[in-house]
Amino acid sequence: MKRDRQRAKQKDIVSAIEAEAWEDIRTMLASQPGLHRYIIARLYETDAAQMERTLRSFEIIAETFERERLLDLARRLLWMLNDESGNHCPNSALAMAHIARVHYQVIEPHIPVMRFHATDPGDRMAAICQEALDMIEKWRGSDQMEQGSDGERGIQ
Repeated sequence: MKRDRQRAKQKDIVSAIEAEAWEDIRTMLASQPGLHRYIIARLYETDAAQMERTLRSFEIIAETFERERLLDLARRLLWMLNDESGNHCPNSALAMAHIARVHYQVIEPHIPVMRFHATDPGDRMAAICQEALDMIEKWRGSDQMEQGSDGERGIQ
């Protein structure tokens, strides 16, 4: 019974991501923040279009979660880059870039470690981490990221 409810919640959030129902995702995450685990699980997706929607969902997470929860998520995503974690998920760097687009200061302390992973001998890890760093730099230098009165950066 409990497992059925969990599967239903997972199906709901995945369906909302596929439909690009960003407000629905925001509402679901606001009422049940733990649902972000199903978005994290999608970082292993191989379909490019699905990955783009998943990464956009991390911007919704960043817009919805309070700072402390985002800091915890950033640490978790960073750990997923480390092969010692058992995850080896290069796409977590891209998720961090999308969080940085909304709240740069949450990701800023982790940029040196992302740079380290951009030198990984594995081509895929290095390329994806470099892509994430390039995205952060591009967004940071453009009008897509704006400094707010609270010192945070956010999507315009």
